[in-house]
Parts: sequence; C-alpha cells; structure tokens
Amino acid sequence: ETAAAILSASVTTAGEQLAALAQKHLAKRGDRLLSKRNLCLNSLTALWLSGRWRTYGRMAQMVAPNPAGLFIFCEEDPGSINDVVFAQTMDALQWVDFPATFHNYAGTFGFADGHSEVHQWVENSTKFPPPTPHANITGTTNDIGWFQRHESALIY
Repeated sequence: ETAAAILSASVTTAGEQLAALAQKHLAKRGDRLLSKRNLCLNSLTALWLSGRWRTYGRMAQMVAPNPAGLFIFCEEDPGSINDVVFAQTMDALQWVDFPATFHNYAGTFGFADGHSEVHQWVENSTKFPPPTPHANITGTTNDIGWFQRHESALIY
C-alpha cells in the first residue's frame, strides 16, 4: 500500500470514530439532536458587540462590572446552542440565546475573578426553555436584568 492509501484509511477510520463518539454525546429533544456541551463564553468578553456597551479583551478592561461581578462562562440550554458564545442583547429585556436550567431551575456561572456561582432563575419564561431555539423570549429585570448586570456595563 502507498503512504497516501494508508493515511487516507487512517483519516477515514478516525473520522468514523469521531462521528461515533459525537453520537454518544448527543441528547435528543423532539426531532432535534442536541449537544450535551453547554458551557459558553460571554459574548462581550469575545469582543463581538460594541457601541454603548463595554467589551473585555484584557483583565485591565474589567472595571465595570468588576471581575467579581463579570461572568466569563455560563451554561446554555442545549436547544439554544448555535456557537461557542452566549449572545444576549443589552438594549432590551429579551433572551437571544437561552440559559440552562439544569440545577433545579438554576444555571452556573464562572466569573472573571475565578469564583463560580449557581444562580437560581425565578421567572417561568426563563425556567422552561422554548420549544424553538432562539425564540426571543421577553422577560423582566428579575432574570434577564441579573444576567445583563453581570455581562457588561454602559461605557461612560
């Protein structure tokens, strides 16, 4: 066999193994297969949004909220996952991506100072994920407001 044939067979075998492994790590909701990965990056620490809201590329920029009040990672509902960041509008009380509710209707957050916490959701619109991903569910300051206060701050 040629080196190319051996390499091709190895890549195909590795791809099949990876596909089989991926199937083991999927959950099913309705007709959709969902990834069990649910840890996402705060989109404002990824420098995706700008304008009136702070974005954070370095620790020195984490002044409002301070590192103890700024989450870097959060859990996202598997039905809402479409990329590696948790997208959230800062100008409206509306979910874009949807938070996870795995822990008795709570989600876990990892903050810039290194601590983590479990936040208990209080609104039914947050506790129960929509059947359609990215349904843009409107809420109040109880849950979405808490999330926004820990995601970014207005630029002064």
